[in-house]
Amino acid sequence: HPSIRDKMGLYMSFENFKMLMPLLFTDMIDDNMLALKDFDNYEKYLLLNLKYQTDFGGDLGSVAYTGLELARFYILKKDYSSFKKYLKLAENSLMQLEGENYLWIALEMTDFLTDEIDFKEEKYYLRKVVQILEKGLFIASEKESKQDLYEIYLRLGAIYNWVNKEREKQLLYYERADSLLKNYDLSINREYNYSHIQLLNDLNKYESIRSIILDDFNYFNENELYVSAYKQGIKEYHF
Repeated sequence: HPSIRDKMGLYMSFENFKMLMPLLFTDMIDDNMLALKDFDNYEKYLLLNLKYQTDFGGDLGSVAYTGLELARFYILKKDYSSFKKYLKLAENSLMQLEGENYLWIALEMTDFLTDEIDFKEEKYYLRKVVQILEKGLFIASEKESKQDLYEIYLRLGAIYNWVNKEREKQLLYYERADSLLKNYDLSINREYNYSHIQLLNDLNKYESIRSIILDDFNYFNENELYVSAYKQGIKEYHF
């Protein structure tokens, strides 16, 4: 078969083209099914999407992300066997990635698991998330990616805070995140401030708490996010 040139000017064989087109279409379809809240068809096309990704023999990042989306879907359905199956697939694909592809999926997986899993009860997942983040630290350090280092330190500090372990590590990770924030022009992640405030409260560092709360309050107020200004600003003054 002759080669076919795609819209980016890249050539592929006709066989690869036949395999790629269903992948592109199923990817668009599963997004539409989710938007329509048609969860049966969302599941169907997400599984079909994964099949095309693995058959195409391509991008491990796409396989990892689709596996993670399936794990997210099945935990909502309380289908824990399927949740574990596709989380394992996502994790195995993730651990073969390097660089930026690893980092963004690692953070996505960490946030998903911290939302869904009680690490105090599920020590296995605690160890997994720490392992994922520690590999992320190594990659982000090699890339000198200050934003990724900041995001990883925040999550490590929060996770150890939630399970009430390694007080020294909690403080170290938060101090490193703060240092990066002060010394570089980074985007602030405000979702993890609550656990940082808890730690600072335990250490009687009230001026630091006040600084975080006021910064959050001013940010949300300036952006007319008044509910968030109350929840993540004024309300925290109960400390």
